[in-house]
Amino acid sequence: MANATDLALDPGYQACVDKVRDSPEQGRHQALRWVSDGGGDPALYCAAIADLAIGVPRLAAERLEVLAKKNRTPDPYLSARLYVQAAQAWAAGGETLPALAAIAEAERMAPATEEVKLLIAPIYAQVGRWGLTKRALDAAEEFNPLSAPALTLRARARKELSDTEGAARDLQIALNLEPENIEALVLRGELAQAGYIIDPYTASR
Repeated sequence: MANATDLALDPGYQACVDKVRDSPEQGRHQALRWVSDGGGDPALYCAAIADLAIGVPRLAAERLEVLAKKNRTPDPYLSARLYVQAAQAWAAGGETLPALAAIAEAERMAPATEEVKLLIAPIYAQVGRWGLTKRALDAAEEFNPLSAPALTLRARARKELSDTEGAARDLQIALNLEPENIEALVLRGELAQAGYIIDPYTASR
């Protein structure tokens, strides 16, 4: 999960997260006590992380959406990041519709942000929305060239959308950038079975 750094600045936050990492159940108990003692947003954020650590992503998503809604007006960009994290939690729990709704809110808060586009693309992929995965990465590419992992993800999306040639083009560039990228190598094997042989180092952007 990407940090909502504004909430992580509280001096008690790192201690709370460290406790969650050391002992998820005890850490969650400590986080919830901090919430009830008036720890505010940082405490609620730590509680969401603890929910994820013990395998209850629905509760994490609900807490993150509470935080996102609270920050819509004072800090729309922070709100967008929290909605993205809520979407990640919904998707981790297999709840597609709430994940998509949280993504929509994230984009409403930060409609033209490269970071948000890059973060939501894997969530779309996780819930099988390959067209939206590609669209998010296309939008991110308008800001900067895509990284090898992002290109590999778009190649996967294109393959799932029956655009094998486009997938091969993206994957060629990804392998030029990172010849040992595991996801790219796996996808290269799949494309080879479809007759597309990809040799790293032979293409450029």
